[in-house]
Amino acid sequence: MADQGDLKDLNSITKAAKQLNLDVVRIDTSSPKPEALKLIKENLAREYRLVPLTFDGKNLLVALSDPNLLSKPAPAFLQDLKKKDVQLKLMLTPEADLKQALTAYQPQTVLTSTPEPSKAELKRDDSPISKPVTPKKAVEPAQQKVPATVNSQEIPIVDLTKLNIAKNALEKFPFEVARKYGMVVFELSDDGKQASVAVIKDRDPKVREILKFVEEKNGIRIKLYKTNQQSIDVALRGYGKKPITQANVSQDKKSISSNEQAPALKPSIKQAVNRPVQKPAVSQGEYSGAADYQKKVTTPKKAPVVEAQAPTKDEVATIKISDLQSQAGLSSPQKEENKDAAEGEGQNLDAILGESISNYALFERTVKSGLIPKIVASLVSYAGSLGSSDIHIEPGEELVRVRFRIDGRLREVIRLPLELLPPLVSRVKILSNLKIDETRLPQDGRFDVFVNGREIDLRVSTMPTALGEKVVMRLLDKSGGVKKLEELGLAATNLTRVTEALKKPYGIVLVTGPTGSGKSTTLSAMLGILNRDDVNIITLEDPVEYQIEGVNHTQVKPKIGYTFAEGLRSVLRQDPDIVMVGEIRDGETAGLATQAALTGHLVLSTLHTNNAAGAMPRLVDMEVEPFLIASSVNIVIAQRLVRKLCDQCKKETKPSPELVEELKREMESSVVPYIKSALSKEFVLYEAQGCAECQTGYKGRMGIYEVLNMSEQISRLTIKKASTDSIDEVALKEGMVSLKQDGIIKALEGKTSLDEVLQVTSSD
Repeated sequence: MADQGDLKDLNSITKAAKQLNLDVVRIDTSSPKPEALKLIKENLAREYRLVPLTFDGKNLLVALSDPNLLSKPAPAFLQDLKKKDVQLKLMLTPEADLKQALTAYQPQTVLTSTPEPSKAELKRDDSPISKPVTPKKAVEPAQQKVPATVNSQEIPIVDLTKLNIAKNALEKFPFEVARKYGMVVFELSDDGKQASVAVIKDRDPKVREILKFVEEKNGIRIKLYKTNQQSIDVALRGYGKKPITQANVSQDKKSISSNEQAPALKPSIKQAVNRPVQKPAVSQGEYSGAADYQKKVTTPKKAPVVEAQAPTKDEVATIKISDLQSQAGLSSPQKEENKDAAEGEGQNLDAILGESISNYALFERTVKSGLIPKIVASLVSYAGSLGSSDIHIEPGEELVRVRFRIDGRLREVIRLPLELLPPLVSRVKILSNLKIDETRLPQDGRFDVFVNGREIDLRVSTMPTALGEKVVMRLLDKSGGVKKLEELGLAATNLTRVTEALKKPYGIVLVTGPTGSGKSTTLSAMLGILNRDDVNIITLEDPVEYQIEGVNHTQVKPKIGYTFAEGLRSVLRQDPDIVMVGEIRDGETAGLATQAALTGHLVLSTLHTNNAAGAMPRLVDMEVEPFLIASSVNIVIAQRLVRKLCDQCKKETKPSPELVEELKREMESSVVPYIKSALSKEFVLYEAQGCAECQTGYKGRMGIYEVLNMSEQISRLTIKKASTDSIDEVALKEGMVSLKQDGIIKALEGKTSLDEVLQVTSSD
């Protein structure tokens, strides 16, 4: 529990920051970086209650705990830095954090400088990272005189599960790079000149490219080891752990094996790799390999700031053209945009911004800069910080309205002058490779960015309106990973039915619901369960949303004739075990999916129907033979998304007797035991309130589901071309939980509100 004094200090600092228009950072011993510490001496830092955090060669980020310093003349050492063209960026931090961060000046875990080796040293043979702790002589490789390097063909093997890896070593690679390419730093030398790196795919050209890039840019030597996925998974967990002390680092030499014996490793790590790569910008090139790594490390790592909050209605700012500090991009936006794109600065938004947009004041200040690339970058960064799924840029008669879709609801975040619309639209078009001069027709595109330390995929749609072009950007966080079915909201009977259906070797699993109801997320969660080394999984998607290692994802392109139906024909010649079809849109695709299921393939797909029972009549309407539907469909899952109540402010409420009776009537028809047992308990509901944590009373979303099994009786009804209502009635008698019933149970459990449930199920 936080100390009351610390909380008081944080509150006072936060108030001061608001008055001074500065940001607040929370920092610790690991926040100050060596290259920054070298610029301000420890005695001066302690005297003036400040600490340098990061330095990229031009910009120095400094945190201070005494706001009064800003009302006095700048100290001589800060003036000297300014004379050297060092740009100072000031932030406030609590005194307790500053005291902790100042300990970074004491014997450090990261090298501040390493002298260049002398000519005599260059002539000496390379030595191992350090001497073994025990007096025993280290075992040299049988045939390999030096450790494996980036260019070596024979690579020693290391088992990371038997090592405790120091966090300062692990974090030399950003988490996303480590996870994506299956490689981690697990040992560092005392002099900061050598690093031991374990990789899964040691012969992957991209992996070799990244490692060579790291060697060249950091002036270090990498010793390469091969490992497996299990080892990497264990190592990746270390990113979320507290730093390992030197005394706890394992010295188990048996964890390394090789065709040629690997050298012994020193168990303790004192210093880190010298000269980390930090530049203010990055060249675009291809977004992979070394460029991928560079984009993730060019921007100095910032200490976390206060959690992002969306503005209230009263806080939404209206920016006037006179508020813009720069209007250079308004007159000839295309020229400016093309220049920027040519320089390749579009994809690393962190490099453009210099920091994550994590609060509204910073967002508004960045927009007022008037710099078009920064404005677009800040929109994406702030939307990502808020967990938004979509960004809407909408022209009006007098201004441009910008709205974010948060938890399924659109919320206005800022109003911009109309003069900004053309350059903003041009900027987005450039990034997504659309035609800038085409304003009469709708256009669709996409682009990837690195922002807030994460990879974000943006799907772009432009639409001509009477007042100008409207732009919608959908955000997909690639680093979020595939969720489990339980995390989505599937539970009890529904979860059991889905799990059992996925165990069948062939048949069709259908997910139904309107657009934006989470169908693709559910399919991806299923693929995560089915993904094994002994199966061939191929997907047909439009677009590819979640990329899963081991799954062959295919993007259909109807404009050139590569439709779902055409793609499915080709996929079936690829010896698949499991096929995922993004959507069954027509009779041809439906027929091919049915045939695939009947010939021994497990097919996952989606349909647009209101409930699970409506899937069979819908397939009949697509002219699929009813007996084929009855034979091929295993299960149908209908779903909707509801907002989750905020745990911090949700309020318990007792429903009226009339409402209780209505809810009981809805649930009495169920034969499912856990629903019937809920009838005997007191009905307690919860409603949204709104607090500083959530503002709306809701935080996040979850699914409500109904899962229909293809039983013998439902098969007979399908063959008879029975109506949706007839199939639904039988399914409920056989133990199906309806969407509304599942929603009511979740409302009684306090996970969502009854209003949310009724809003998405009232027409069912």
